[in-house]
Amino acid sequence: MMSLSLILYTIFIATILYILLNLRTLLNRHSHPL
Repeated sequence: MMSLSLILYTIFIATILYILLNLRTLLNRHSHPL
């Protein structure tokens, strides 16, 4: 149980970091021409 929750927690954080990085690259790409 403990290891399962730890794996889910790691996947959750990894997903959030991945989304944040993608949003940052999208914002930079959209604001770059300006």
